[in-house]
Amino acid sequence: MDRRSYKVVKVRDVPHIINEHLDELMDVRISFDAKNFFGGNSPSFNRSVFDSNVKMVCSPNVVSGS
Repeated sequence: MDRRSYKVVKVRDVPHIINEHLDELMDVRISFDAKNFFGGNSPSFNRSVFDSNVKMVCSPNVVSGS
């Protein structure tokens, strides 16, 4: 990914549905566009999980749309 071409499209937070304590964890998802190494557009998103103290409990996971 060409980091200079990174552009945030949308940021949203959603309840974390895997854990039994739903109110204690929150998924934060950032949709973004960036050019891949071949110069093509590569829409992707980043997902991180935070606890109620805003401590990251799941490292960012980037999923590419291409």
